[in-house]
Amino acid sequence: MSTADAETARSWLARAKVRQTGDLTWVDDDLGSELSANDVALDYSSWVFDDADLEVALRFRIAFGLIDLLDEYWTTQEMHFPYCGSSREQPPAELWDGYRDRLEAPQVSEQVTQSLWYTWFECTDTSEEAFVALLGHDVELLEAGGVAGGMGGGVAGGVADDGFLRRAARVLTASGPVRWGVKARAYEAASSIEALRPAVFHGLLRSYHDYFGDLEPGPALTILDDLGLAPGTEHLAELRTVLAAGHSSHVANPEVWAAAQGQ
Repeated sequence: MSTADAETARSWLARAKVRQTGDLTWVDDDLGSELSANDVALDYSSWVFDDADLEVALRFRIAFGLIDLLDEYWTTQEMHFPYCGSSREQPPAELWDGYRDRLEAPQVSEQVTQSLWYTWFECTDTSEEAFVALLGHDVELLEAGGVAGGMGGGVAGGVADDGFLRRAARVLTASGPVRWGVKARAYEAASSIEALRPAVFHGLLRSYHDYFGDLEPGPALTILDDLGLAPGTEHLAELRTVLAAGHSSHVANPEVWAAAQGQ
């Protein structure tokens, strides 16, 4: 969370005559109506992107500030709308900068991480670009075990930056819906970094279970075995069984997973 961005969003709302009156309550002074945080997100998030007086960088500072301030999912939806569909625009660098900043922070809003999975990665219009912008550009840093500079990441004294590792873990965990050909190299590289192995495992699980998940069983099994997870790790045996049998999707063959659980 960025306190500065939250206060920027608060000031922007104040100019729209919306102010906070309690921990969970707001008021629209023009209408005299009480609002919940969700009401504010639903009613005002789109205004940020319709405000022609705002420069792009400030627009995204306010949008991310609304997430920090309100902790409501709808703002992430408004952020995504212009970049999907037949008339979609090219996402600006400022959008990805805001995501990277929050994904690298010690604490991150669930709205941000959930939006990766449900909004950016499940949408075929934005899935590849979002994954590449948030982690794919840093695949060489992953392949170096976190000891070389990377876009948005970095090192200190030859050790991978903690912020980069947090971002990588959060992106990998949510990346089930991303096309296998887009994410496979990052999975392979991250599997050699001990701190990222749990995230790779959860990424593989979601790649198998998510309705929009995507993986190739053979290469996925190789990565899974390279993780060196403890034999008793929850769902490890089942995932290994279904991948070894050549299955790529729980949705396509739900009975296979059930059978693996019964072993």
